[in-house]
Amino acid sequence: MLRQLKWLTLLSLDAPLVAVAWQALYAQAIDNKLAWHYRLLIFASVWLGYVADRWFDNRANRQLDSERHRFNARHARRALAVWLIVLASSIALAILKLSPLQLANGFALVAASLLYTAFAQRCRSIAYYGIAKSMLVAGLLAASVALFPELSQATRPQNLAALSLLALLFSLNCFILRSWEKPSSLTAKLVTPTFALTLLLAAIVSIFWSHFQILCAAAIISSIALRLLHRSKPRLEENLARTLADVSLLTPFPILLLTWQSQSQVGV
Repeated sequence: MLRQLKWLTLLSLDAPLVAVAWQALYAQAIDNKLAWHYRLLIFASVWLGYVADRWFDNRANRQLDSERHRFNARHARRALAVWLIVLASSIALAILKLSPLQLANGFALVAASLLYTAFAQRCRSIAYYGIAKSMLVAGLLAASVALFPELSQATRPQNLAALSLLALLFSLNCFILRSWEKPSSLTAKLVTPTFALTLLLAAIVSIFWSHFQILCAAAIISSIALRLLHRSKPRLEENLARTLADVSLLTPFPILLLTWQSQSQVGV
């Protein structure tokens, strides 16, 4: 059963699911109900970015040292066809459903994603590349979470604190994955302090802003799961470990399910 989870990684579905999960929990925390198209657009946007990044990796004729890259290389034409369909559908849906302000924010995030892709492909030789790439990915994911919910309130201190917590959590995930590829890198040394900072910020946010307590609890559970997985990595198969690292970030889903069930019971 666990080995079947690798398809989440092979099909680049893990990161989009993570973005949608935390977007939903964040929206619930600020009491904002998201329409279905917001969730779909975020999912599609993150998926498009990840597939494009892997496609460029393969086009650069680098050594295909991971199963996910080899899978994308074998199915490059099919992936490109699906990618173009998803891109066209997302643009059409965004034009039909989003306000001008939301479209502007969306295009800003797309521009940031394109800049990240250019950086990831062209700046591999610079110092601290791994750290910069990990932090950029984490920042983009955190920005995607807050792209639609309460845009006018995005600069409130409590919202910025909650989004900073998510950026730290996503950074922890990226640092751990990077440390598995290069155990002796500086990125590996950042795992422990990032884990501690995530727990500390989660505690601070939950104390000062009670409406974020569930989100903070989910962040704590995810960070502990990542830390335990990091310690267990030597005993796990490579692809399974990578998939479980992303599954560790899906804690909002069971929490949201329990919340929706309790609300439906109250409604009855």
